[in-house]
Amino acid sequence: MKGITYKKILLFIDGSEDAHKAVNEVVEFYKTWKCKILAFHSTEHHKVIPAFTIYGQIPTSIESYETIRNDYD
Repeated sequence: MKGITYKKILLFIDGSEDAHKAVNEVVEFYKTWKCKILAFHSTEHHKVIPAFTIYGQIPTSIESYETIRNDYD
């Protein structure tokens, strides 16, 4: 990658094999360019089922978010 430098990398991780490969690639980028890495881990919570309408997704209530946060504390 001649002429390319990376200053910041946003890394999405979801537990998949592809995400694991991406982590390995980002580690190599870090070794080369000492760039900042921000990792975002996404999970699907079993307690929240998004509701959809013809207008899009209905927001989940704040109480649901509180329940999820308490489950992971």
